[in-house]
Amino acid sequence: MDRHCKSQHATKLKDEAPSIASIFVAQPCSMQTAESEDAVQEKNASSVLLGEPMETETEVVVTDPAPCVEDRPTDSTAKRPRGLDQSPTRQTESQLSTISTSAQLFSIITMLTTLTLASTSVQTTLDALPAQVAQMVATTLEPPTSTFVSPVDKDMRACRTLNAVITKFSLRSFPEDEILVCPCCFKHSSSAPKKILVGRNRDTLGKFSSKSLLKNFKTRSLSHFKSAAHEFCVERENQEELAKHRSQSVGLTLAHLALQTITEARSYRSYERAVLRQHLLGTRVGNLNHSRQFVISFLNSLYYVAKQRVIQWFNSVDPATTHPVLFAVNADKTTEFHRTGQVVGALGFDLGEIKAIFLDDPIVGIECSGPAISENLFLVLHDTFCFSLHQLRTQLTGMAFDGQYFGLHVPGHFCSRIGSTTEWTMPGWDGAHRCELVLGDVRKDTILTWYKEVPEFIGQVQAKFAYGKNHEKLRKAAARVHRKFYELQKFCETRFAQAERKVYKNFVLNYLSIVTDLQDKAQTGSDEEQSYASTFLGELYKSVFVVTVIGLADLLAKVEAVSLFQQTVNTLPWEVAEKEAEFAHHFDKVYPEQLDFKDKDSVKIDSYLVMYTHGAQ
Repeated sequence: MDRHCKSQHATKLKDEAPSIASIFVAQPCSMQTAESEDAVQEKNASSVLLGEPMETETEVVVTDPAPCVEDRPTDSTAKRPRGLDQSPTRQTESQLSTISTSAQLFSIITMLTTLTLASTSVQTTLDALPAQVAQMVATTLEPPTSTFVSPVDKDMRACRTLNAVITKFSLRSFPEDEILVCPCCFKHSSSAPKKILVGRNRDTLGKFSSKSLLKNFKTRSLSHFKSAAHEFCVERENQEELAKHRSQSVGLTLAHLALQTITEARSYRSYERAVLRQHLLGTRVGNLNHSRQFVISFLNSLYYVAKQRVIQWFNSVDPATTHPVLFAVNADKTTEFHRTGQVVGALGFDLGEIKAIFLDDPIVGIECSGPAISENLFLVLHDTFCFSLHQLRTQLTGMAFDGQYFGLHVPGHFCSRIGSTTEWTMPGWDGAHRCELVLGDVRKDTILTWYKEVPEFIGQVQAKFAYGKNHEKLRKAAARVHRKFYELQKFCETRFAQAERKVYKNFVLNYLSIVTDLQDKAQTGSDEEQSYASTFLGELYKSVFVVTVIGLADLLAKVEAVSLFQQTVNTLPWEVAEKEAEFAHHFDKVYPEQLDFKDKDSVKIDSYLVMYTHGAQ
């Protein structure tokens, strides 16, 4: 029954085939036109020249004398295409050329696919079609041919030698065993399930003999690379790489937070809060190294890595000189947690810039003699940073210490330890530090006792206004006399001349405010306040004292300029020498007897105060 129905359906499709072909094969038609196209064009051209309106093309009436199977009108009206010949054959070709829209082609293919049950009907229909359309439809009906080539096949075909295969697929070679191994299968074959091994042994999975022929080797390896076991091992390897990448990303995030905590000198507890903030923001922070103990461990690792980079830099070659880099050593004693240590650093040139490098801070110990300090310095360079004696003799070309090191002859002891001379190491003494030592020696001079007495008296006066209600009263006194209040500075012998000058300068600028407040205390204060106020006012009223303080501030201004100039980076030696000569020439004009103001009470205090106050402001 089914076979009979299929036969009837095929016969029906075969009978309908000519009607389908009639879509493409145009029947002869009769055309009636009022004028030919050439006549219209000639007439329009003459109308343009004469300024008359042009005539349009006449309509073409197409009559189809041969009716189709379907009921459709026999006559239709349409414009005549340009250049269409009266010949039916040329009309058919022109009409076929216009069948190019996607809708028409889709209808053609849809109708033809219904004929797949009757091959004779399809062939009859294709024979009835024009050659161009028949070829297009036949190509569409042909079954697609598979031309896909996997990337593994392409890579294997491109390999012409055994070494090319090894390099392309990253195989590991074991020459002593004469085998080649697939790395990912060698690593993950033990975890591969039995159902995907397909008769292969886990021990031999991904192993090939390097003595086999290239053709056989490529066949076996290609079969292995396409196997399910290899795909399983590759997937495992990719998962491990992804997990490793995520772990490294989390580690870098935590290390960045720890480094930020260390560089900004924050508490280690702040690191834990920073990790929590990153977690709330959606950043992966893992589940390890969230404690402040990680910062301590990270700090030790940071020191180790930094030390290795410093050693690498010391062993590098300077591109400008093609020799190992030269450096200078500087050291000074320091006190930390009640223990005496020695800060050791280095100075070097890197790409034309001076780089300061902190090396170590070891404990000096009980003995602080010259040989002990030089031995401590040698251990830092030789043991900690692995400098050989030859490197120290050739690369160490500068040393910088303070006066105590020179007093203990540390440069000479160190040069004897490494087998060098002071002419090569060129030890230097900071000029600013020497200025401070000179000022300290002047305070001990019996001729200029006032240089020591003046800062002591200023310290006693300012101690009464350092804190509390007396400090607030002094500020109110400054506002009452319409003076700006300047912070009270303390004198310290170990500070530079710049700080010492600021003590005298601020005291003179606050002089009127201090005197006003002491006068109030002498009149309305307590007995204790009246006592020290009267004592201080007796000295402050002396013009000699005022002029002495003003003179100290002016003289220390010169010392301050020299000290700051000597501390300027990249200052050349002869520039420092010229500045020191200028400073010495200025003080040669001032004799010691001119600095003694004890017998010069005729100086007017008001004139000096007004002059200095306006000049300072």
